[in-house]
Amino acid sequence: MSSPINLRFTGWQVYRTLADVTTMVFTVGLPVIFYLIFGAAMAYAELPFRDGNIAAYVMIGMALYGGISGAISVTGQVHLEYASGWAHQLALTPLTTAQALFAQLSAVITATILPVLAVNVTGLVTGVEMPADEWVISALITVAVSVPFGFYGLAITAAWASPNAISIATTSTVILAFAANMFMPLTESLLNFARFTPLYGAAALARWPLSDGWQLLAEEPNFLQHEMWYALVNIGVWTAIFVAAWLLLRRRMTRR
Repeated sequence: MSSPINLRFTGWQVYRTLADVTTMVFTVGLPVIFYLIFGAAMAYAELPFRDGNIAAYVMIGMALYGGISGAISVTGQVHLEYASGWAHQLALTPLTTAQALFAQLSAVITATILPVLAVNVTGLVTGVEMPADEWVISALITVAVSVPFGFYGLAITAAWASPNAISIATTSTVILAFAANMFMPLTESLLNFARFTPLYGAAALARWPLSDGWQLLAEEPNFLQHEMWYALVNIGVWTAIFVAAWLLLRRRMTRR
């Protein structure tokens, strides 16, 4: 029985991810810039927030944005390659389906970890205050909740089988991030709407070790606490929607 891991192919997939300069710039560099603009450079960055400061709250949101963008970019590219006949090329090799899936998942996780790491390191040297255990747990959760959004990338590229589809998917996450209270604090009325947007659950869970459910508001009383089940239901429902959309669109493509 063959091993589910092919180190050579896995290494090649990860290398391709790292060698894609455009993807690395937008998924690693852009979140760092966003953190510096919306976090470190703001006057409220040093204000206390539970066990840390507001810069930590913003940092987690920017790291999540980067992780999601990385997952979307890699899965979208994988789908386009398969649609162009790459799957048939792989079928001619001794590579098994399990080995191919492991390699692709490794590339997705790599593209997710790098921006999360980059933003967190930037936060470390720019005044973020946060207990070490909460920092580590938050970073791990950020990576974990970013990966399911790879199905969003798959669904978008299945709907528009074009390299532009990846740009559409990654650009749309900026709008969704604003709507989920990830970039700048929303008003209470907008935050009530945000609970139903795709990135809300991921953002709330990533920040949970620091925030315990407290959300920043752009108006008095400045803070509002949500229960964890809001976030869990949100990410569960939206992940199911993305997976179902991808499966339906892929089935439509295979019928052509």
